[in-house]
Amino acid sequence: MDLRLEEPGDDPLSDQIFDILRDTLQPDSKLPLETAEQRIGALLPEGEPYTREVGTFLETCYEVADQIPYSHPSMTKLTTLLYSTLNSVWQQSQVNKTGENAQDTPYQKLVETLRDWWNSMFLVSGTRETT
Repeated sequence: MDLRLEEPGDDPLSDQIFDILRDTLQPDSKLPLETAEQRIGALLPEGEPYTREVGTFLETCYEVADQIPYSHPSMTKLTTLLYSTLNSVWQQSQVNKTGENAQDTPYQKLVETLRDWWNSMFLVSGTRETT
């Protein structure tokens, strides 16, 4: 599978994450998902789900997902890796967290990251389309 970044070299962290994803998502990959999760997890701040690094991970996953057909087995690998990595970062954050944000879900950052993309799908010339 020929996966590519739109702007390689633009962000070293994105490049590192992409390399791990590309190696893991190949149909003949020998890299276990657990190893990929550990490698990506080592690039992310421990217990900090609302950082630039986590946003970069999510954006890179989105860019890769856009290149994989929905029914391809690599899409299942990607969603599993995305879920397990976010869940791990989120669980680490809950160990030290108390207070009002303790109920945040591990997908809060995903929603925040993709909000602009989602909104642009429904905007035409600054106004919402009606269907």
